[in-house]
Amino acid sequence: MLLPFTQLGAAFDGSTNWRFVIALSAVHTAFLYILFYQRVRGVPVRRLAILKFGEPVVAVATEVTFYGIRPTAVQIVGMVIILLAAYEVSRQEAKEEVAASTT
Repeated sequence: MLLPFTQLGAAFDGSTNWRFVIALSAVHTAFLYILFYQRVRGVPVRRLAILKFGEPVVAVATEVTFYGIRPTAVQIVGMVIILLAAYEVSRQEAKEEVAASTT
């Protein structure tokens, strides 16, 4: 559908942008999804949710580490919120495990 609007000639002109797109799609989309879905068996739903919500944090951290891209203030705030929420869910889960083991 969008093929008529693409510039296919620019895909092979040595532009670094296409290398970034290919690297991100190969690593984040293909390889990490394969690893993720092989490991989800037997994982509690809460922990699985933490992993899935943490994915954008890992994506931005990868961009910063490998591509030198500076995150925006909104991205930083979003990452902090995600990490705080993951911490709170983990803390609640630990409390429930302790309460269940004492009863």
